[in-house]
Amino acid sequence: MLRTTEQTLEAAKNQSRGSKGAIRARQQGSLAFADAVGEFLFFLRAGLKPVNVSELDWALYRKPVENLVQKGEMLPSVLSLFEDTGSRHSEERP
Repeated sequence: MLRTTEQTLEAAKNQSRGSKGAIRARQQGSLAFADAVGEFLFFLRAGLKPVNVSELDWALYRKPVENLVQKGEMLPSVLSLFEDTGSRHSEERP
């Protein structure tokens, strides 16, 4: 999952800079997409809710995280982060 997410992030960044169609890609939201993928990658690595993730995007994390827990790739305790809207953010590390 990490490798795929890293590759997706790199592809989104590359589309947004110095290539044919970069301006159009930025106009279509490639930078915002890259930011969202970066936030998800941070979550996968740190196990903490990124500070800038929207509540809508945060809710979308749940299903892939549940799948990773079922596969044994994440600890079940990570699901507790989704139990309330006051979930811990990255600046609140223990």
